[in-house]
Amino acid sequence: MKKLLVVVLAAMFVSGCAGKAALSQPPSTEEIQAAQNANSPLAVSAIHGERNSANGINISITFKNIDAKRTIKYANFNVQLINAVNDPVADEISGENQVSLQYTGPLAPGKINWGGLGGWPTAFYHPNAESLVITDISVEFMNGEKLSVGGVKSIPGTAGIISQKLY
Repeated sequence: MKKLLVVVLAAMFVSGCAGKAALSQPPSTEEIQAAQNANSPLAVSAIHGERNSANGINISITFKNIDAKRTIKYANFNVQLINAVNDPVADEISGENQVSLQYTGPLAPGKINWGGLGGWPTAFYHPNAESLVITDISVEFMNGEKLSVGGVKSIPGTAGIISQKLY
């Protein structure tokens, strides 16, 4: 009986982590090349949402500073949540259909911010959101320079799924 319980618990843990696994991967060559083609100083390898029991969605993003010379001070990600029929959904509290998430550095050239689960806890509330996508990225460097990159939805790594949190 104990062996069966261990197997069942292990299967639940692994199935709950499947969507999160990409957070532990650095950006691929393809993701870096696509980010460079879009003039983005960041290459995103994964974005993941995890829904809690109150429909709050914790969002995590793994990304790399691919700018060869400048250290990132702040990175801002505009994220849109999407339902099962591919339409944006509005946050139940703010009514907005996007959330802006800010990362505070410093993040030196070539370094990776590992997504870690729940980087932005309860960033959004909606029971029907099934996926999420980064729509825009803006960066402020330590030297004061700023750069905005719009229309990043087509860059690999900028779209992800929302899973149910396993307690």
